Amino acid sequence: MLKNARVSTYSSGFVVLQPAALSTRAQGNLQQGEKVEYEIAQQSVLAFRSSGDATFPGPDEIQVVSVRTGRKLRSHVTPTGLVFSTLSDEAPKFDEYFPGLEALLERVDFTKLPYRRSISYEGRFNWKTMVDGYQECLHCQYTHPSFSIYYPPTFYTVKNHQNFSQHIADPKKPDDGLFLYFFPNCTLNVYGGGMSSFRVCPTEDPSLTRMEFDYYHKESGHKFEEYYRFVRQVAMEDYELCEKAQGNLEKGVYSEGILNPEQENGVSFYQDRVFELVCQQHAAESGKVLRADDTQAVWKESDFPEKWLNSNDIFQLERRAVFSKSWLYLSHRSQFTKPGDYRSFVVAGFPIFLILGKDGEIRAFHNVCRHRAYTVANKERGSSTVLGCRYHGWSYNTKGELIKAPHFDNVLGFDRSQNSLFAIHVQQSTDGFIFVNLEANAPGELLETDCLTDFVERNGAIAQSRWIGGKAIEGEFNWKMAVVSEKQFGTTALLPELTRLVRSSLLARIKHHLDGKTAGDSDTLLFPNVSFHTIKDTRYWYSLSFHPASERKTLIRYDLYCFQNTDGDVNCQLISDKLVEMITEQVTELESQYQLQARAAEDGSQGGVIAPTTEDRDFRFRLGKSNLQTMILEQLKRHTKIEKLQGMEVHPAIRQPRMTPKTQQADQHMALPPIATATLQAALVNAGSNVLAQGIKAWRDQTPFELDLQALFQFTTCAFVLSPLTYVWLESLESSFPGSSEDTSVTKSAAEKNGSKQGKQKLNVKNTVVKVVIDQTVGAAINTVAFVMTMGLLRGQDFEVIKAQIQNDFWPIMLAGFKLWPFVSILNFTVVPADKRLLVGSLFGVIWAVYLSLMSG
Repeated sequence: MLKNARVSTYSSGFVVLQPAALSTRAQGNLQQGEKVEYEIAQQSVLAFRSSGDATFPGPDEIQVVSVRTGRKLRSHVTPTGLVFSTLSDEAPKFDEYFPGLEALLERVDFTKLPYRRSISYEGRFNWKTMVDGYQECLHCQYTHPSFSIYYPPTFYTVKNHQNFSQHIADPKKPDDGLFLYFFPNCTLNVYGGGMSSFRVCPTEDPSLTRMEFDYYHKESGHKFEEYYRFVRQVAMEDYELCEKAQGNLEKGVYSEGILNPEQENGVSFYQDRVFELVCQQHAAESGKVLRADDTQAVWKESDFPEKWLNSNDIFQLERRAVFSKSWLYLSHRSQFTKPGDYRSFVVAGFPIFLILGKDGEIRAFHNVCRHRAYTVANKERGSSTVLGCRYHGWSYNTKGELIKAPHFDNVLGFDRSQNSLFAIHVQQSTDGFIFVNLEANAPGELLETDCLTDFVERNGAIAQSRWIGGKAIEGEFNWKMAVVSEKQFGTTALLPELTRLVRSSLLARIKHHLDGKTAGDSDTLLFPNVSFHTIKDTRYWYSLSFHPASERKTLIRYDLYCFQNTDGDVNCQLISDKLVEMITEQVTELESQYQLQARAAEDGSQGGVIAPTTEDRDFRFRLGKSNLQTMILEQLKRHTKIEKLQGMEVHPAIRQPRMTPKTQQADQHMALPPIATATLQAALVNAGSNVLAQGIKAWRDQTPFELDLQALFQFTTCAFVLSPLTYVWLESLESSFPGSSEDTSVTKSAAEKNGSKQGKQKLNVKNTVVKVVIDQTVGAAINTVAFVMTMGLLRGQDFEVIKAQIQNDFWPIMLAGFKLWPFVSILNFTVVPADKRLLVGSLFGVIWAVYLSLMSG
């Protein structure tokens, strides 16, 4: 859309540059060879006097050329000294493009305005919003109260001509001032003894516009300065209005179509003209024609993947391509005050931590023990010069060195130095900003801190900051939603009730800032996921980090800092609380936007990225045009190319542990034999079952529950005795009657195709049936007798009593068991791996153990 606008709108007409007799200096005529640079549709042009030395140059003495190509551009000099130019050789003649304009310009001799001053800056709004603002806000007493003193807003009117419009402040005095708009992007205002002109220059970002202002006056010194201050005040009022208007799109007159026929007809007239030209260009390129009143805009096919904001595959690629290879901001040095201070993070699924060493150096490590990958730093923040894994007791110092490894110290050949924590590349700026790069090898790109340097220069002593507080807030949206454009998350207004809490000039200034009354240079966005913000005219600044937890979940981390000592400052907590409220509001808004995006993706609307719904069209268009989004996409493409060349996924952050034979030996020494592990699991399960059975019995008998420790001990000991026998029984059945056999119907070529020299394994039905029958007859009988005998011996009963109990309980227990255990046996021998069968049996045995507990008294 923006490309079409530049091609069709800017390249087909003339743009006013400057009065021909003016100089780039504050005073004097344009001298031969002296050049002035301008911009038209993102193309730089130079205007200069090629010959002659008269005060007013002739038409052939002024030239305009393209800076990039050096090509001479068509230009026109009016009799009263204004220079116009065009990029297009196909544009109509000046008099055809602006019929009747020269007669109107004859009212002012622009050669009599020799003093000039220029200024340029950017605004966070679309270029068309600035054009709207110029055409509708001059008559607004709320926007320009000082201007309205001279020109009452009720008198204001607009006359539209071909490719330009005249704004008349007072119809009774049409010669009082000259206010002109030149389609598509230039204005000219003559009043108060001077002239102001500005050109609106769109950028690649549709929400960002660069403006060039030129101010001229017939006198220098005090008169010029007085005029300059006045027109700059008007310009900044325009600036604020346009930023607000950009945020109010689809509201008020924009959605209701209510335009004052006299005062605002220029808005609708020329916006329709822009739309017509863009549609003509689009039609020429694609054959598709849209009308100005169509509800659908012209949408460029997106360069982004179909599920840019909700695909797990894309999220996993981002982990490999962006978060494994980029420099990531984590914290400021002020959060680490003494050796052992640490902070832990989870960034895109990577657990990492920063720690301050005894030597004063900040280091970063993967937050995983080298033995079994358990967490080392267990809290979000803390302080300890020794961090230990709670699984097997491995401990590390602040340099990540292994200093304790139980059961490994005496293993011959075990080297602690080879088992330090995996270090992460760290870089700290001179102002205390701490960055990490997870890439296992040396980072391919150096950390660039130019943006941070600018941030520090604007805001002062960042290095001496003190950390006030911080918090992580979880949001149900994709992390890229928070960085969809350079107009960054984190700069909206606080809640209205802040007004009631204002008790000092400090808080008044904070509210002034957070209500949007600050310049955009107080915010800095850093690739890929962090922004920095200052609260203007205060001592406070804060960072916002967006750590993806999944494709649909993001952790927003804020940290508030102050340049000075805040001891005793009661406002710190208030500011921190209001930041939490502000961020929470924005999280809620982004969650709603994300739901719209997710539904659009599911419906397949415009590839799931840019859906032409009215309420969020601005956001979705910025998604496709954001420089940051484009940088992310390009990084994904580069990494995908590498993976295609290698034929596999490439994980730059992955570290391969060194597992030496000695380490394996120590691991085996520490590991329990399978039969012992199975026995322990069964005993714990059965002990829990007995406690449950006692509770059921107390409930059934309607008596207070009192744990019978003797019964619990007897039942647990019985499990310790019988579980190894059961384990051996199941192993012997499997070895005697294997549950699977080779499928001889599988051809050799098919087996090789599957990467194996063996045929496909299939269930041996005959052996499985045999195992089930034996297990449910012989095995069940042995297990029943062994259980009754073991419990009897543990109770101190003599043999005759045990024998009688077996005779009485054997068949009831066997018959009851047929209701459950055949099913368990079939499940075990058909689905469950051999080494997990005792565990599965133990879990099913909870029900059976409760029954046996009740049966055994």
